[in-house]
Amino acid sequence: MRKIHLIICVLAALTLTLGCKRMSRDELIAREARRFTEIQCPHVVEPCNRLDSTTYDIPTRTYTYNHTLYDDLDYDTLYTDLFKSIFREKVLLEIRSSIQMRGLKEEGITLVYRYYSEKQHTVFFELRFTKEDYTE
Repeated sequence: MRKIHLIICVLAALTLTLGCKRMSRDELIAREARRFTEIQCPHVVEPCNRLDSTTYDIPTRTYTYNHTLYDDLDYDTLYTDLFKSIFREKVLLEIRSSIQMRGLKEEGITLVYRYYSEKQHTVFFELRFTKEDYTE
């Protein structure tokens, strides 16, 4: 009887130990990206620009904001190289001054902003920011 009780106690301790595994920082970020999407998305950021989801890819340490452009912004002819360059600088300034993104920036995570066409279901353009970009 004692032997069975001891085996049960050992198995219970092992189960609790393995079940209480701490999440890595990257796993926490991935979980928070999923939670943000579930709670906050879709969310209209500005007219004709909707944030549909956020994702975090652990192997590449990339946090992605997936936007859909619609109505007046759903024309690929709008997105010239000049527009993308100016828009990139605007987004970069927002990242640099963002208090909410402090944790991601401290971790040196790559931030990607991907803009899709609602009509065409294709990517209009993508902006990618590395630690070197937003810490200058």
